[in-house]
Amino acid sequence: MSANPSQIVIPPRARLITPDEWRRLGPREIGPFPGLNGDAAFKLRPLSEFKASPGMRAFISEERVDRILLRAGNRVGKTRHAAARVVRYALTRPGSRIRAVGVTYKASVDVIGKTLCDLIPPGALHPDSIFSPVTGWRHDLIRFKNGSTIQIRSYDQDPLAHAGIPLHLVWLDEPPPLAIFDENRSRLFDYG
Repeated sequence: MSANPSQIVIPPRARLITPDEWRRLGPREIGPFPGLNGDAAFKLRPLSEFKASPGMRAFISEERVDRILLRAGNRVGKTRHAAARVVRYALTRPGSRIRAVGVTYKASVDVIGKTLCDLIPPGALHPDSIFSPVTGWRHDLIRFKNGSTIQIRSYDQDPLAHAGIPLHLVWLDEPPPLAIFDENRSRLFDYG
């Protein structure tokens, strides 16, 4: 694989693994970029070191899914797994437009923004993409060197704040109000 994060090869579909295999295998074998090593793995840290849970591996690596609803208990890693999928998508699809939406602006900064910051390889970011733990991402936008972007929005914004450009992927961190869901869903129609 290339060491350039903007030229990542998408690995084949993830197979189901047993809990024993999961405990035994490391991120190089079962992470978001299986088989990645050397300089390429180093440039994609920390995402290259992310180890998805057995049931979530397919969620992170599956590329063509129209809609995913993920329900699980509190504190089991739903947000972290969704952030890993979003970051992987942005890295493997140059020029992709993505939106991440939290319940409140504070949650968008404290949870979504921080989780994305923890997983995005610093070398993949455009120089003007800066994260502050207090105010979040500058202009509520994450820009990658490969042309991908992640917009940060929240449910406490007016539904019109969710209008705008067509998107490839939308991550709604919690069940949204219907008006917010409809506005975000309609952004996906241009790309199928």
